[in-house]
Amino acid sequence: MLREPRARSQQRLRNAGFFSLIPLLVFLLLTSGYNSGQPPQVRADNDNGGHIENTVVIPSYHEAGNIPALVTRIFQAVESPDTTEVVIVDDDSRDGTEEAVERLREEGYNVAVVTRKDESGLSSAVLRGLKEARGSKFVIMDADLQHPPESVPHFFKALSERRPFVMGTRYGPSGAVDKDWPFLRRLMSGVARSLARPLTSTSDPMSGFFGLTKDLYTQAAHVNPVGFKIALELLLKTGIPDDRVAEVSYAFAKRTVGASKLSSKTVLKYLFHLATLYRWRMGFFGLVFFEALLVGGCWVALYALEVGVVWWRQQRRQAYRRREKGRLDV
Repeated sequence: MLREPRARSQQRLRNAGFFSLIPLLVFLLLTSGYNSGQPPQVRADNDNGGHIENTVVIPSYHEAGNIPALVTRIFQAVESPDTTEVVIVDDDSRDGTEEAVERLREEGYNVAVVTRKDESGLSSAVLRGLKEARGSKFVIMDADLQHPPESVPHFFKALSERRPFVMGTRYGPSGAVDKDWPFLRRLMSGVARSLARPLTSTSDPMSGFFGLTKDLYTQAAHVNPVGFKIALELLLKTGIPDDRVAEVSYAFAKRTVGASKLSSKTVLKYLFHLATLYRWRMGFFGLVFFEALLVGGCWVALYALEVGVVWWRQQRRQAYRRREKGRLDV
């Protein structure tokens, strides 16, 4: 086999270096704000309401129809209602959420609503709820009743000094997903989990049902309130090893009231968020390694293209010779 001329190999390497810059620059541009965010903000220890130990934070947008059942089921499930509070952060739904919370308060439930008029987004709503929380243990869940309120006590019990982070999982030993959940949603969830797999070994990093201690949260790096997967953000920014993360299985239910917030825009936000987390995790040397992989991939692609072009030309020449031979035989 003849050795390839050095000049051709060097030219291919230069071309690979040039073409690899395109995806690298796109990646850097999309993640240019990866280091932005805000430090964890919580109430001062002397402003914790005295007897409150556990806080359930619920981001909400157009969920007034679910709020009464959600709050009552939470307080029916927890062992110590007197030491538990529910904080609902609503993005100015104007659908009766505030009135529903006021009625619940009149019935004696320890629930509060924070209505945001100049800000929106699930992740930032969760961070605002954590800022308002008075407990030392936090559980975050959705307002659509797809996360069973009866599982909340299991999350608080799982939180400890050794396991200060707990992830709800639909894929654990007793976890489940409603049989009527659309196939497309199942597929999208599976793909999203696979994309996040290099960042964490937890079984369900896409879950919006999770908990952590106040002490762990205050130790987190700056938190970027983008996208819908704040659990994955906090899982990485707190620096908690996977073997110190507890998992609680739960049955994911089908929404019965209200409309899903999932859209193509939500998917794009997730991909952007995931890219920023990858860049944050990689650091400078990780970026250098990433560029080396891009160069290697481009080199292989260019080599395969050259081989393919040579093969195609050979096939064309052979076909031409056969046609010419056929004419001469005639």
